Amino acid sequence: MKNTLETRVGIFFTLTILVAFAVFTMTGDFGRWFKRGEPLKAYVNDVGNLRKDAPVKLMGDTVGYVEKWRLDPERYDVELRLRITDKDALKIIRTDSRIEIRTDNLMGNKSFVVVTPGNTNAPMVSPETTLTSEKTFDMQLLLGKLEQVASSISALGTNLSSDFMGPLNEFFKDNKDRLTQSISNLQTITAQVAQGNGTVGRLIREDALYTNAVRAIKNLEDTTVEFDTAVRHAKSVLARVDEGQGTLGKLTQDSSIFQEVSVAANNLRDILQKVNRGQGSVGKLVNDDSLYKNIRISLQKLDKMMEGMEDQGPLSVLGIAASSLIP
Repeated sequence: MKNTLETRVGIFFTLTILVAFAVFTMTGDFGRWFKRGEPLKAYVNDVGNLRKDAPVKLMGDTVGYVEKWRLDPERYDVELRLRITDKDALKIIRTDSRIEIRTDNLMGNKSFVVVTPGNTNAPMVSPETTLTSEKTFDMQLLLGKLEQVASSISALGTNLSSDFMGPLNEFFKDNKDRLTQSISNLQTITAQVAQGNGTVGRLIREDALYTNAVRAIKNLEDTTVEFDTAVRHAKSVLARVDEGQGTLGKLTQDSSIFQEVSVAANNLRDILQKVNRGQGSVGKLVNDDSLYKNIRISLQKLDKMMEGMEDQGPLSVLGIAASSLIP
C-alpha cells in the first residue's frame, strides 16, 4: 500500500470514527444517536448547575437525558425538555409523576434529574404531558449560608476574646497571690479528705455511711412490701364489700336494711311529732305545766311534813305514820 496523503487521511478518519464509537459506547451516549426517545416537558424554578445531556433517573436507573431548556417569560420559570429512552420507564412514569433536580456531591457540580414513579391508576405520559416539579434544592445557597454562619461565629469569638479575655487576664494578674494561696488551701483540703480526716474524709473513707444507707434502703423496701400487702388486703375487703359479704357488705348492698332503717326513722319522726303536739303520756309530761305544778306542791308539803317531824319525838312520829297507814 502506497504511503500517500489520501491513505494517511483515510487512516486518520477511520481511527477517529473508532475512537468516537468507543467513547459513545463507554459513556452510554451512543444510543442517543440512533434512539431519540419520548419527549417530556417540565417546569422548574431553577436549573442550578444542570447541564445538557445530564442523566434522567427513575428509581436509581438512568432512563433518559436532558435535551435542552429555555426561559419561559410568561410563567417566570424554566421549561425543561427531557428525553426518555427506556420504554419500560414510560410504563412507570405517569401524569402524576414529579421531577426534581439533585446533585451527587457537596460541590453541586454534578446535577441530574430524578423522576418519581406515578400512580398506576393515573394515565400514561405522552409527548404533550407536562410534569410538575419539586422545589430545587440549591447546594451553593446552603454552602453560602454556612459560610455566613461560620463568619458570624468567628466574629463572635473575636469579640469575646477582646471583650472578655482582656479583663479576665487582668483579674488573674491582680489576684495572682490570692489565687495561688486558694489553690494551695484546696490542695491541703483534698489531701486531708483523701487521708480520711474530718467529716468529709470520714464519709468518704469509712463504710458507716454506706452501711446506714443500705440499711435505710432495706427498711424502705420492707415498708414498701408491707404497704403493698396492706393495699392488697384493702382491695380484698373492698371486693367482699362489693359482693355483699360481711356486715358492711350487707349494709351497702342489701336494700332491706336500708328500708328497715327508713321505716324506723319514719316511726321516730311520728313519735316526736306526737310528743311535740302533747299527745300521750310523754307528750303531756313535756307540754302540760300542770304536772310540774303538782310536783312542786307535793314537794312543798313533803318539806313541811319533814319540818314537823323534826319538832316531835320518835313516838309521835310513829303515831303519825301509823295514823297515815290506818284510815
